[in-house]
Amino acid sequence: METKHTPGPWQVAQYGDPYTGHGHISIVRGEEKIARLTGISPQRDEVNSRLIAAAPELLAACKALAEVVLNHHDEPDNRSLASPEQPGFEAYQQACAAIEAAEMSEA
Repeated sequence: METKHTPGPWQVAQYGDPYTGHGHISIVRGEEKIARLTGISPQRDEVNSRLIAAAPELLAACKALAEVVLNHHDEPDNRSLASPEQPGFEAYQQACAAIEAAEMSEA
């Protein structure tokens, strides 16, 4: 499925000085602004902006992980690693839920 979100990589950009109230923090891709953080705390905005900027890479990592788990089979019984009795199944489910949440509006 082709994604509809702005492709990564995204970066954090600081305009002016958000710590003095004369600026803001944005998420950008080149010259394109993806989001502008306008929280109560510049410190919280800074931390949140790094997480948001990592979103494309996090989504790609979740997809890659889910694909490996789904297509890899345990030897010698050939069971899929995406089965509840396998170690890491809960992490697989969490990755799938994150993918679904990120792509929910793309259907």
